Amino acid sequence: MKLFAAIASSALGIRITDPTTGFQALNSRVMRYFAVDNYPSDYPDADAIMLLGFRGFRLREVPVVMKARMAGTSMHTGAKTILYVFKMFLSILVVLLRERILKPRGATS
Repeated sequence: MKLFAAIASSALGIRITDPTTGFQALNSRVMRYFAVDNYPSDYPDADAIMLLGFRGFRLREVPVVMKARMAGTSMHTGAKTILYVFKMFLSILVVLLRERILKPRGATS
């Protein structure tokens, strides 16, 4: 979580503390944007936040209280953890490359 927060914060130039919670509030503009096929297909975490930031959407973190799990297991256990980290790095790389291609160096907003 801290590594992906650092990557997202550095890329966006704003402080992101937890891009992995999955607990997000999105307005109708963001929903329309994601409905057009921009939503990450697997784990919509730091990559989705970075994508929104790069596209000019306003991002804001609001603290929430997360209670301990009452039942079930985390989706990130055992080998799934390694797969998640690999997929997230790959997805972040795609977002960064896409941003670089769509907005070459020297281009202004």
